[in-house]
Amino acid sequence: MNKVVEKPKKYSLVERTPAATFEEERLHRKQRLAATFRLFSRYGFDQGLAGHVTVRDPEFPERFWINPLSKHFSQIKVSDLQLVDHDGNILIGDKPINQAGFVIHSAIHAAHPEVIAAAHTHSTYGKAWSALGRLLDPLTQDSCAFYEDHVLFDPFSGVVLEAEEGRKIAQALGSKKAAILQNHGLLTVGPTIEAAAWWYIAMDNAARAQLLAEAAGTPKPIPHEIASLTSRQVGTHKGGYFSFQGIDGRARWHRSAVEEVLPVECLPYDDRLEIPEGFSAVIKEADHPLLKGISGKWPALLGANEVKLKKGGTLIASLPDEEGGHPLLVTGTYGKGRSLAWTSDLSPHWLPKAFSDWPGYTTLWRNALSWLAGS
Repeated sequence: MNKVVEKPKKYSLVERTPAATFEEERLHRKQRLAATFRLFSRYGFDQGLAGHVTVRDPEFPERFWINPLSKHFSQIKVSDLQLVDHDGNILIGDKPINQAGFVIHSAIHAAHPEVIAAAHTHSTYGKAWSALGRLLDPLTQDSCAFYEDHVLFDPFSGVVLEAEEGRKIAQALGSKKAAILQNHGLLTVGPTIEAAAWWYIAMDNAARAQLLAEAAGTPKPIPHEIASLTSRQVGTHKGGYFSFQGIDGRARWHRSAVEEVLPVECLPYDDRLEIPEGFSAVIKEADHPLLKGISGKWPALLGANEVKLKKGGTLIASLPDEEGGHPLLVTGTYGKGRSLAWTSDLSPHWLPKAFSDWPGYTTLWRNALSWLAGS
């Protein structure tokens, strides 16, 4: 009998399908830009009035979207973003913008048509490293992403308010992905908002790592040949784009409108419970309509979000006691309607294929939709 040899399966990351219309692409860019400000706030890149991130408009490339002045990064929404042109005219929006931000970003977008987005803030480690007036060294695999791909702009000449100073920064940047503005901070750019945002986070992290390494002793840089190879491996804009996907993906629904509706209380910190060995749900209300037609032991799940049962909530299923006994499936009411909380995934990674292939999976969610609709 001939033995069948299966060819190894190959997998690769797939970038998003190009937008069908300018409107679709514009919304995508603005949503990612607003998300970038929220993320930058979480990372502490939100000092005072300083800091600005921009993204080029897809239909009118001589215009770009920018944050309004004095709107805290943690509060910026898509509707807050302002559209400006290279003359400084605010075409959409009714708030002032950071003049230094306009000068720097306008010059970069004008000089480099391949740059879709640019990011600059006054992050702590970026400022500290910029005061040394040096390029980053290839001390770690991660920092190699910037090896021979960033520049030093000096000297510091005050707040960048003159157009000529912005043009000098854009010229110094050249084809690199990042710049260290001496005594000022970091600047990153990219062909997507995702890449530009990721490079900023990664560059601030690289500055922090080098400051710590030099404070601890004498670092040993990676040799040129290896650093160059590693840069080509980890420093691509495609890699920057994918690194941004799912970044800081922690549920933060505490004191939100979502939490108000749910029959559970969300936690104010990272609530993820990773259980790689798996756990089986403990059924608390076997006769509840949600579980009609479901019997026997449930397939294993690989994690859940930790929550607290609200008063009046009905606990249908939970994690085992050895995993904390936290709620897994809870029902409740809100106003004149019903609400439900399921604290694991609906698909990978916490919900393995064995669970999605289980007949009870389809039955559970059909029952849930019917119950929520009041049937």
